[in-house]
Amino acid sequence: NNTGLVSDCRVLLKLRDKLAGDASLNWDAGLSMSSWKGLTLSESPSRVTGLNLGHNDLTGVLPAELGQLSRLQYLFLSSNQLTGPIPVELAQLSQLRETNLGRNQLTGSIPAELGQLSRLERLVLELNDLTGPIPAELGQMSKMQAMGLSHNALTGPIPVELAQLSELRILYLAFNDLTGSIPVELSQLSQLELLYLSHNHLTGTIPAELSQLPELRTLALNNNQLTGPIPVELAQLFHLQRLLLHNNQLTGPIPVELGQLSELRFLLLSHNRLTGPIPVQLAQLFQLRWLWLDHNQLSGMIPRELGNIARLQQLHLQNNQLTGQIPGNLGQLSSLTEFSYRGNQLTGPVPHQLIDLPDVYVRNLAAVRLSTGQIRVTWDDPGDPAAGYEYQLEIDDRIWTQVTLIEDPEAVLRLRGGAMIEWILGGLSPDVTYTTIALRVWNRSGADPGAFAAIRALEASEAMDLPFCLSLWEGEPCTTAAVLPHVFMGPLSENDAQAELLITNRDPKPESCDVAVLFHRGVSEAPEVLFDGQTVEANLLHMTVPRGGARILSLTADSAELVVGAVSVFAQAPCSANSLQVQGRYLV
Repeated sequence: NNTGLVSDCRVLLKLRDKLAGDASLNWDAGLSMSSWKGLTLSESPSRVTGLNLGHNDLTGVLPAELGQLSRLQYLFLSSNQLTGPIPVELAQLSQLRETNLGRNQLTGSIPAELGQLSRLERLVLELNDLTGPIPAELGQMSKMQAMGLSHNALTGPIPVELAQLSELRILYLAFNDLTGSIPVELSQLSQLELLYLSHNHLTGTIPAELSQLPELRTLALNNNQLTGPIPVELAQLFHLQRLLLHNNQLTGPIPVELGQLSELRFLLLSHNRLTGPIPVQLAQLFQLRWLWLDHNQLSGMIPRELGNIARLQQLHLQNNQLTGQIPGNLGQLSSLTEFSYRGNQLTGPVPHQLIDLPDVYVRNLAAVRLSTGQIRVTWDDPGDPAAGYEYQLEIDDRIWTQVTLIEDPEAVLRLRGGAMIEWILGGLSPDVTYTTIALRVWNRSGADPGAFAAIRALEASEAMDLPFCLSLWEGEPCTTAAVLPHVFMGPLSENDAQAELLITNRDPKPESCDVAVLFHRGVSEAPEVLFDGQTVEANLLHMTVPRGGARILSLTADSAELVVGAVSVFAQAPCSANSLQVQGRYLV
């Protein structure tokens, strides 16, 4: 007598094959619907209220018939290989509260009709190939709390109508092709906690009115074309933890008032046109982990008070106009793992406190000019590679690559001539003179860092061959492999909860690609790595990525500050490493 459930059954059987594509679903009229994969039945009498088929290798399309599931509240189809447009008929799901269609290959524009979903609280369409503008009608979804449209190819301005979403807490619009200015009206979103507008083509100034967002934790406006000063009013965002303004065209001084942001952990202002001194008031940011001020036009001396920021891990000051000496009390920063200062007008030696920072050893080399864009670095290491040392090479203050030697060092880095390590890197700019090359060594085994003082024969020269030798697949000899640019995953703490690494195969030829993922652990205890729900114990992971498909790795922090320094991805022939797209991001 349950005519509604009978109707749902007919709809699902009709759309099953369209949705599944090459995959299979156990939806069958001879099987109880309570046993159907991904289905949630609730209410009285029973109706289909949830459809959760994420991570199921679905290769079909989004059927228009989904719009006929009139009691559907949850629609989760993320992390599949679905193609085609988002059907307008989804706007008929008047009971829908959450939908996640992200991490697919959906194309076309976002239907304006979705704005009719008045009960929708969470809309996730990220990591697709959607184009066109963001419909202004999305501003009509009065219950909306989280909207994720990042990692698409959306164009046009940010609709001012989004300011009508009075309950919105999370807004992800990063990694698109959005243009125009940041709407002042966004300051009306009084519940907003996370605002990600980075990696677009936004212009104009940063609206001072954003200071009226009392709950804001993250303001990410980096990698745009923003101009003008940093608004002093941002210092009123008392709960702000991340202020990411790097890679813009900002001018003027760093507001001293930013020192009032007592909860700030990441202050990234590099690659702008900022002038004036480094405010002493920044030393009041006792929760700060990263301070990036490099590649600006800052002048004056480095405030010695920065040595009071006990939790500081990264301090980037290179390529400014700073003068005077490096304060010796920066050696008090026991958590510091990255300190760059070159490209200034500093005088005097590097203070011994910095050289003697725990577990870090730095030695500089003479200038090397490359015609091939490849460099060979060798050194004589007296330590035991199996102990878990981690080497990082900095070229002109840029962290170029990082490799961890695990129990089987041959699996990661070829050791030649006994303890002599040879490291060949490709991809540097040819016909450029590299003036400073530094080697950092992290001691992961608890041995005395002073042992690294015995490193000898540290040399660099032009290399004519390909990147370093790797044994990535069992039974294969150690051969050269094309190395994709590393994805750097910064500090991941229990407050950040999770990060994800997305690997997409865009190779048009083979049906699938065998892929090896190499984790370069950071200087702290490494976080748990999950793949297909299983914990990854080793630093090297193998997987198969289907043509046009993607795989996801989840990184979870459950205690303290945990770091993955970088991730490298390799493809086994006949696949090309250059056809793999690798992206990393943090989750809330």
